[in-house]
Amino acid sequence: MADLYAVWQQDLSFGLTSDVQLASGSQAGQQRVLRRLLTNPGDYFAHPTYGAGLPAKVGSLATPAELQALVLSQMLQEQAVAQDPPPTVTTTNIVNGVSIVVTYTDAVTAEPVILSFDINQ
Repeated sequence: MADLYAVWQQDLSFGLTSDVQLASGSQAGQQRVLRRLLTNPGDYFAHPTYGAGLPAKVGSLATPAELQALVLSQMLQEQAVAQDPPPTVTTTNIVNGVSIVVTYTDAVTAEPVILSFDINQ
C-alpha cells in the first residue's frame, strides 16, 4: 500500500487529476526516514518511543557523536533502510543548528540514498 506523498511540514500534494498524490517505493522510504528522525518521542500516542526528536536537540549539549548515534539507531529501525551496509551519518554544526547528511541503501531497490537536511532554531 502506498503512503500519502507528504513532505515534512508541507501540505499534501495533488496529482494532475486532483487526486491526493501518493508516494511509493524509495520515495515513501525517504519520507518515513525523515518522519522518524524529525518526530519527537511521545508525539504518537500509540507509539511513545517512536522518533529521534532531532529538532529538540538544537541548542542542546548533544555532541556530534551523540547525534550520529541517535540517528543511526533510529535508521536501523526503518524497514526501508538496508542493514548491510549500515547507514552512515555526518553532522556539521551550522549557525543556530546542525546540518545532517545520511547515506543508506534502500532495502527494496538496493540503490544508495542520500538525505541531507538542516535542523535549526
